[in-house]
Order: sequence, then C-alpha cells, then structure tokens
Amino acid sequence: MNTILEPIMKDWPTWALNSEPMLVRELTGGLTNKSYLLQSGERFLVLRINHPNSVDLDIDRHSELTIHHMAAAAKLSPAIIYSDPDSRYWVRDYINGNPLSDLQISPAHLDQMARLLNQLHRLTLAFKTPITRTPITRLDISRKVNHYLQQTTPNEEVHQLRQSLSALMYSHSTQTGEKTANCLCHMDPLPANWIEASNGKLWLLDWEYSAWANPALDYAALWLHIPEALRSHWEGLHPELSPEQKQDAINTIQLLEQSWYLGQL
Repeated sequence: MNTILEPIMKDWPTWALNSEPMLVRELTGGLTNKSYLLQSGERFLVLRINHPNSVDLDIDRHSELTIHHMAAAAKLSPAIIYSDPDSRYWVRDYINGNPLSDLQISPAHLDQMARLLNQLHRLTLAFKTPITRTPITRLDISRKVNHYLQQTTPNEEVHQLRQSLSALMYSHSTQTGEKTANCLCHMDPLPANWIEASNGKLWLLDWEYSAWANPALDYAALWLHIPEALRSHWEGLHPELSPEQKQDAINTIQLLEQSWYLGQL
C-alpha cells in the first residue's frame, strides 16, 4: 500500500461502513485521478483520490461534488457515501460492469445515453441534495481555454488555438442561437465514462468538468468519441439542434480538449 493510500484507509471509521474495508486492486483507465476497488464485508466500493493540482486542471471540487450528488439522486451516477472535507478523496458505491470504451457501442447504447443526458439536462439547481448547496460552476469557454494555454510554452500550435478561440468568441457574439438556455452538463460523456451494469443500465461517471453550460456540448463531446458509423444515429437523436449549432458545439469541444491536453504537457 502506497504512502498516499495508507493514511486515507485509516479514515474508514468515518465512512459509515460496518467493517474495515480491504484493498482489492487499483482501477486503471482514469486520466486525472487515482481510483481503487475496496471491499467491506459483501459491499464493494470505489475510493477515488483526487489529482493534487485541481487548480491547473481548472476543477472546482465543491461544484463537482454537488453535481455528482444531484446526478446520484436522479439515478444517473452511483452514490457517494463519504467525501473528505479537504477534497482529497471520496468513496462511492461500486458498479459491477464494463466501461463502454471496452465494448462495441450499439445504437441501443446511444438511445439510452441520449435519454440519460436529457434527464441530466432537465435537472435544476432546486433539486434537493443531501449536502449543503454549493455554487455550480458556469462554463466560461474563453477563461477556461486561456487558463490551460497559460500553462504552455508559446508555439505555433498555441497561437493557432488562440486564433480559433477568438473566432469562436466572435461567432458567439454575432449569433442569436447562442442564447440557448444553459443547464447542468457533464461536459465529458465519453464512452470511457459510462459503465454498463450487468442489467444493461448505463451509469455516468467522472463529473470533474461538469458545469452549467449549453447542452449541445454534451452532444458534441460524445459525437467526437464514437465510431463514425454511429454518428448519424447520434445526430438523429438531437433534432432540436440545427446543423450550425451542432458544428459550433463540436468546434467548442475540440478547442477545450486540445487546450486541456497542451496544458498537461
């Protein structure tokens, strides 16, 4: 057991468990945080240790926790049973299943994902959660992209991204379509962040970039990460979005993803 995990495991009496949890194994696949599978009696849990530099990643852990609780109350995500007051880690129920990134995604998967994302988008800040209400992060595209790019060494790629940001912001300022009402969005609903349980239900994980934003961004984030053969089906599930709105959302997500990756180099 490593030096970070060992003292956290000693906190277990505060987790409202009936017996001391045992470490089963590390869970792989996450880009940002460290996660471990634990067992307490017959109950399986996930311990997630947050990345120590949330500031560079532009993650508001309090906002993330609030949105996760809201999603769990709506049966969109597994419930968190304990969260560290200093935002170092949290413990949640384990979903026995497979990430969609390990499976062959089908149109039926996309149908269910669309229903669940629509359910998320209909949640409101008045939704009752078991924690003290915390302000929800509102996505500011320009601020977030610039935050990531400020961590990079200036080069041609960074210059091009700044030009793309300027063009995107100008486009938003001249299009009335950008006045679409914002709502709760996951912002990163990639196949790797969906777990298919043994009963076929999908659960959405990893809410660190969730925010109050344009719901078209969730459409675009998934569109970019599914097989091209399925994209027309995904597009057909969103008749409320015009082709221009879809393309704008795709451009926005690509800009956010590219600046994020550059900021981590």
